[in-house]
Amino acid sequence: MKNCIKNCMNSIKKIMGNIMKSCMNWIKKHMEKCRNSIGNHMKKFLDIFKKIMKKLLAIIKKSMKNAISNCENIFQEKILKFYEGANLIIFFLKRIPKVRNKVTDDMFGKKKTKQRTKFGVFVLICTFILEFLKKLVYAFIFVYIPYKILGMLCINVLNNKEISIIYFFIIMTTLCGSITNNTMFTMSDRDYIMLRVILVKSNIHYFGRILYKMITELVYFTIILLILGISFKYSIVVSIFTMAMRPLGEFISLMVYDNAVKVHAMRGSINGVIMASAFIIAYILPYVNRTISSTWYKISNPYFLIGILVVCVATLWFLWTYKKYEEVAQDTVYIRREDKL
Repeated sequence: MKNCIKNCMNSIKKIMGNIMKSCMNWIKKHMEKCRNSIGNHMKKFLDIFKKIMKKLLAIIKKSMKNAISNCENIFQEKILKFYEGANLIIFFLKRIPKVRNKVTDDMFGKKKTKQRTKFGVFVLICTFILEFLKKLVYAFIFVYIPYKILGMLCINVLNNKEISIIYFFIIMTTLCGSITNNTMFTMSDRDYIMLRVILVKSNIHYFGRILYKMITELVYFTIILLILGISFKYSIVVSIFTMAMRPLGEFISLMVYDNAVKVHAMRGSINGVIMASAFIIAYILPYVNRTISSTWYKISNPYFLIGILVVCVATLWFLWTYKKYEEVAQDTVYIRREDKL
């Protein structure tokens, strides 16, 4: 009986062992198949991922090249000024007795690009400094000096320096300057060279001028307001507001040009009226009211800033897609010729 039981137990153990071995073998086989399939899928996924990344890198490289070429086209006037400045310095160095022996004609060519680059960068820095000083003088004349004069007459204006300067700056620079001092209908000698000699596309030339003006004024006015004693928060806020208003002023001038020819023809007189109104609002009203409202601090409201930036982006898009730049260029060239005659 005991032997029978032992034999049964041994047979059961053998059967269970065989079942376990077969199960383990089956599991190993399927695990290997799963591993192989996962490995194959991972290889396929990595191949697809590599292809996608290569395409993305190619697209990014192409877009970067297009962006660089567009930047070169947009700021072509500044690039021309860069090389003009470098060549001008080389020209003057060649007229200095002890220096001209070290300056050769090779500097005008590609052999001495590093020297020319240094000279060009120096000229650009001097240009930026000169532009900054002009705007600083403007701010002192139309913002700081009126604040001091009105402060002698109105103690509330003198005691509230920050809000007073913000008020004068927004009226005279942000609002009045954006409407009357637009770039679209002005034609300097350099603009004439770019449009009629070098034959730069008029839409790229005008858009580049507007974009350059926005970027530089954001930096210049932030520094100027800090110099005038405004806190950094309100300096950057007012500068952003001013920057955002620039394309809006250009947009208004183009709308008048497209839809109100008679009004556009009288823009000189209208600009005079706008400037006179700005003078009254900026300098007479504070004297009459004996104070400046603190509601001007609400310019730092984030919802207001977001709204004005949305308007800025929308007007920039309009300026970029505007179709009549060539007509504007022709009119401004004609007006400049008539003024010279």
